[in-house]
Amino acid sequence: MEGLVSTALIAIGTGSAAGLWPYFTVFFLGLAKLLIPADAPGAISGVITQIPDIVADPWVLGITGVLAVGEFLIDKFQFFDQAWDVIHSVLRPVFGALIGLQVGDEYGATAMVTGAVLGGATATGVSVGKSTLRGLVNLLPEPVTNVLTCFGEDTAAVIVLIGVVVVPPLPALAGLVLLGIGIWLFVRLRRVRAAAKARLSGNGSASAARRGPGSAPRSGSTAAGRGEAPFTSVREILQAGASEAPATGETGSPPRRDEDRL
Repeated sequence: MEGLVSTALIAIGTGSAAGLWPYFTVFFLGLAKLLIPADAPGAISGVITQIPDIVADPWVLGITGVLAVGEFLIDKFQFFDQAWDVIHSVLRPVFGALIGLQVGDEYGATAMVTGAVLGGATATGVSVGKSTLRGLVNLLPEPVTNVLTCFGEDTAAVIVLIGVVVVPPLPALAGLVLLGIGIWLFVRLRRVRAAAKARLSGNGSASAARRGPGSAPRSGSTAAGRGEAPFTSVREILQAGASEAPATGETGSPPRRDEDRL
């Protein structure tokens, strides 16, 4: 029973980190396995014993290290990070499940299945939250918030992984919190998209009105491309997602049907 609980805690922690930064998760666990002795004091020795030997292989360390550096750099460029997220939305849960599976190997089939399910599920939820947050932040016209968000995610992954090695229950709790935040963000995604679409339509209609009645209205994407962004802060994005109805170009007025068709 103790081995099952230990596997569950480590799987939730590593799954949370894999949902944020999968390659670095494997690289960090490999370094920990390689550098920390198995007779380390306290709970650390038990965690090091459960970390699979394969992640400490020099080839695995080298490949995941290079990929982790590449992910760290790509994540800092707006819109490129979103394309990276699309590719890795499937890989992150796989990383979480495989790590959890290997962590439970010492304690039998039940622990392995438990670790795989918990690791994969946690990585999936955190990954969905990460992708949703990145999509919302990319609605902003400036890149600073995107870079700060990236550094925040990287820092969270490092802290969670350190906690996995030192005090497994704490990162497991943090992982559940991250999972809850991810679900909360995903629930508001559709409302925020509707609000962004309405604001972009309103920007295009307002620009057409300024140019005169004979001018053709610009599309929402064109308006956004020229700096007429639908949102100006993360707070405004979250408020739009929490509202009952999507925001419109004019406060308190519903979008007109002819504008919707445009």
